[in-house]
Formats: sequence, structure tokens, C-alpha cells
Amino acid sequence: MENQKPSLSVKKYNREQPFLASIKDRYRLSRPGSVKESFHIVLDISGSDIVYRPGDTIAVLPENAPHSINRTLKVLGCSGDTLVPFGRDKKMYALKDLLRYNANISDVNKSLLQELASFTKAGEQIKHLLEPENKSEMRSYLEEHQVWDFLEKHLDPNHKLSADTLCKHLRPLIPRFYSISSSAMLYPNEVHFTITVPIYETNGIKRQGVAAGYLCEHAPLNKSLIPIYLQPTKDFLLPKSGDTSIIMIGPGTGVAPFRGFIQERFARGDTGENWLFFGECHRQFNYFYEDEWSKYCDSNFLRLDLAFSRDQEKKVYVQHKLEENASEIWSWVQDGAVIYVCGDAKHMAKDVDKVLHDIAQSEGHMSEKEAKAFIKDLRKQGRYLKDVY
Repeated sequence: MENQKPSLSVKKYNREQPFLASIKDRYRLSRPGSVKESFHIVLDISGSDIVYRPGDTIAVLPENAPHSINRTLKVLGCSGDTLVPFGRDKKMYALKDLLRYNANISDVNKSLLQELASFTKAGEQIKHLLEPENKSEMRSYLEEHQVWDFLEKHLDPNHKLSADTLCKHLRPLIPRFYSISSSAMLYPNEVHFTITVPIYETNGIKRQGVAAGYLCEHAPLNKSLIPIYLQPTKDFLLPKSGDTSIIMIGPGTGVAPFRGFIQERFARGDTGENWLFFGECHRQFNYFYEDEWSKYCDSNFLRLDLAFSRDQEKKVYVQHKLEENASEIWSWVQDGAVIYVCGDAKHMAKDVDKVLHDIAQSEGHMSEKEAKAFIKDLRKQGRYLKDVY
């Protein structure tokens, strides 16, 4: 299958030289009563010359949350203006800036654990965790803490940890990558994101994802402060021919690129059919872009199958909707449709893959070996594409 030409950008932005975008709009996709907090984010990229395609991603260089920065400074007993070296080049930073922009203070690593083993008030416990046979226990323990509460728990008041020493054990704050949920044909100066904020509790403390929390809560609106750069996809692209039908499987925020796909094909006047499988917890609370999907469905441009897992006693997921439509899916595939899967790699993508193999066997009257070969061939043709994480 021949795909579209690569993304072009007149100006080349990267991690070292990002474009500073602003958040033009931000609103909740999840409704009151939802156990999740999901948002639609609109970035203004005017003046960037960034040209993106549906399927591309944007790298965001986030900031750590203010409370995490302040608690880390407090436990160190240091001024935020203290100068510290960081990174391979030992570049000097003001500590408050380093903790805000550059250092990962969400994850405690083994190196920091080893540093504290000899002089903290929990030295024996830490030494126990560092024993080779206790790797799993150590990993679980580290995952329960962020840097500030780990230090708060273990530092002995009589043994101060210097800012320089701490920074030797901090890893860089890395970019987060988000699927673009818009079409440049409709929004040439904007990039849209579909984000659910990971909210969880460890060690008795409520926490949230760094980048999602930054974009959805901490970052101000209408200020050019969001460092971004384009990360073009190699193959998760619309087919070049608008006559080709597509099947899109994207529960939760996995629906993001498919919003861009549908917008693009509608704007181009593509004649190929579009079939979207979307799923979430509850229709009442988590039906992302309901009005937009309804518009496309009403104009017969989109076929939509929904799986709201907790709206009935027996949980229903997108793979179950695929099973229910096995015969028609097989017919679409036989007619040349391209299958796209986006979202959770650990469970959803594997379950969907199994169902597709089952459909090849039941509807294509294939053996297990023949079905595997058939699905493998779809991948080689670029007709079974995944963007999973």
C-alpha cells in the first residue's frame, strides 16, 4: 500500500530547540461523575511552520508539578537559587529551574537508593532491598515513592544530603509523546490532544502523571511556554487512495489519531468507508466527541460501534464488538480495507489481535497456521497498523 509523503516542516524543531506553543483551549471530555479526568487540549502553533499529518505525534517537554518541586526543596533544606551541575556536560542550573524543567523527580532509582543506604535512618531496610534476590521487592518499593517523599521518609536529620549529591542521581525529564487528534486541513495552526490524566495513590499520597498534569492542570492558557516538536510517524498513515476503506479500533485516548483521520478524509471528500470502534467505561461519563461522531454518522460518513465496559453486568470491550461483526469485518478486509489499532499495548491490542486471527479462521475458513500467515501478510502490505503503548 502506498502511503502519503513524509511530514514536512520548514523549521526543524527538536528536543534541544523546541517550538514554544501556547494552550489555546482546554476543556474536559469526561463529564461530572467520571472516575477518570480526560481533557481536550488545543495548542496554538501559529508561526511554527510545522506541517503534520494524521497519525503523527507531538513531543512535549513537560514541567514538574509545583508541589513536587517545593517539597523537594524543603526536604533538602536548600535555596532554589543554589547552583548545581547536571547531566553529562555538568552544565550549571539554579536548583529550582533544574527541578522544574530538567530533572525527573517522579521516579526514585536504584542509584539514589544506594546513596542513602549508608547513612539514612532506614539503612537496614534499604540494604535489604538492594540484595540481588530482592529485585522485585525493590522495584515495587521504588514505584510507591517520588523523590521528595522518599527523602522525607528516609533522610536522617543529622545527615544532610547536598543538592549536588542528589542531582548526581536524578535522571533527565524526558519528552512525552501524544498522538495528534486533529487534521491540519481543518486546523492548520493548531494541534489537538486527547488526554486522560493518570491519577493514582501510592504510599498514601495522591499522584498524577507529570506531562498530563502539566498540560491539563498546571500550564497557563495563552502563553507561549509549551516546548514541542513534531515526531513524524513512519507508517501509521492514511492510505493514499481516498477510495480505500478503513477500520479504526481506538478505545479511550486511543481514539485520538482517528479523530484526525476522519476529519482529514471528510475534508478531502474521500469516498472510502470509515468504521470506528470506540470504547470507554461509561457512556454517560466517558463518551468522547459524541456530538462530532454523531455528525459524521448522520451524514453516513462514519460507521460507529461502541463498547462501554461498565454499563452492564458483563463487561464489554472493543474486541467483543469485533467478534459481533466478524462477517462484515472479513468482507471489508477482503475488499482491501486497512485496519488500524491505537491504545493500550498490554491488554487491548493483544485481545484485538487474537480476535482478528479468530475471524480469519472462522470467516476465512483457515487453519490456525494459515490465519497467522494471513495476518502477517496484512502487516507486510501495510494493511494492519498499530500505534500502541
